[in-house]
Amino acid sequence: MKNATILVTDLNHLKYIKYNINNIRQNIKNTDIVILTNEKDFPLINEELKEKNVFIYSVENKNSPYYLKYHIFDKYFKKWDNLLYLDCDTMILENASKLFDLLNNENEMFVDFEEHKIFDFFNLSNEEIEQNQDQFKSLLNEKNINKIGFNSGILLYKSSLISEENADKLKSYHLKYADINKHGKEQNILWNLKPGTDQPIINLVFLEKCKKVPNNYFSYWGRYNSNSLILHFCRWHAPWFNEEFNEKINKRYVDYFNENKN
Repeated sequence: MKNATILVTDLNHLKYIKYNINNIRQNIKNTDIVILTNEKDFPLINEELKEKNVFIYSVENKNSPYYLKYHIFDKYFKKWDNLLYLDCDTMILENASKLFDLLNNENEMFVDFEEHKIFDFFNLSNEEIEQNQDQFKSLLNEKNINKIGFNSGILLYKSSLISEENADKLKSYHLKYADINKHGKEQNILWNLKPGTDQPIINLVFLEKCKKVPNNYFSYWGRYNSNSLILHFCRWHAPWFNEEFNEKINKRYVDYFNENKN
């Protein structure tokens, strides 16, 4: 079985990518690494990385950087059997090679379910619902948005999930529900981005195929326990931003990040 771990980035996050690559290389021994980017001339950080099975997959994407993530379901990735997608604000704490062993069935995906319904991901005020009644009614008719959803920051899945049908659904739902996708709007304002992220749309397409990852192997950092292999920090809680991380996990992981990011 061939495995790949996928990172999505643009040049704005280049300084973190070397850290992510080293973090993967030290803790997942049985994987290639693919950097998915919208930069046509994405520079490999140094010659050393070329020897680490690091591949660059460039796509054209002029929209919000969040929507680059839809391309992790492109046909390009069918050359691998098992795929692990990681947001750049993740940290692998110890050997996570066994994660790929969880994928025993075709068309399955392991995720970290949240405490929120899919409806909550759209982050709509009553006023926004009133202003977009047709789209909202269409969404209600199409999917059960009262189901508990998952975080799209870490996804472990079979490449057999990749199909033209699913790619078309991602594109269709993205366009169809653009005006009511307000996920992350508070943070997006700070970064001068339009409201909306990939998470509600990926939930609409793939929720029925998803299973909860066992043993809390990957999770939001606030739910860390002794079984956790990978933590997701959700941007503003990342260890390079939030001093609370030092108390919650351990200072040595902050040191680990600082040693490897340069």
